[in-house]
Amino acid sequence: MSAPIGPLQLAAGQLKLHEQRFTLRPLIEQALEDNALYAESFGVALSLVSPAANGEVLLDPDRFAQVMANLLSNASKHSPAGDTVSVSLMHLRRGGKDWLEITVSDRGEGIPLAFQPRVFERFAQADGSDRRRVGGSGLGLAITRSLVHAMGGEIDFTSVPGEGTCFRVRLPCLAPIYDDVDQEAI
Repeated sequence: MSAPIGPLQLAAGQLKLHEQRFTLRPLIEQALEDNALYAESFGVALSLVSPAANGEVLLDPDRFAQVMANLLSNASKHSPAGDTVSVSLMHLRRGGKDWLEITVSDRGEGIPLAFQPRVFERFAQADGSDRRRVGGSGLGLAITRSLVHAMGGEIDFTSVPGEGTCFRVRLPCLAPIYDDVDQEAI
């Protein structure tokens, strides 16, 4: 696995992707497995919601793993103990193009409305005080957005303070695969 990409490498345009064609659902399942212990440290479970779509995408598997780790760790940190972070994968057609959309949803405190326009900015944190409940540098979502864009994708979110947050990553779908999967908790 490659070393995590840093903000200076992104800013300097030194990001080198090693893109390959992959079936997406197994990469998501691997990300859930890889991040399960971290989530458990917060008393949170990770779950792939059924039915999950599937399809092939062109991506860098190490950078995709980093995107998923950032989203899953944020959702885990901001979820109440005993809760579940839900991940889904669906196929959608938008603008005449096929996409696979990954959602990572939590039922945590949500992102304050005043902070939402800055959520993808470098070093931005909703609570910059030294009383913060969770740590972080404020770089994870900025890096995540850069990685998603570098792989030809899109990222956005919705958040309702007091109800939770849902991040959506869309990647161009090269070939949809239609089959069903049972709900899995990892």
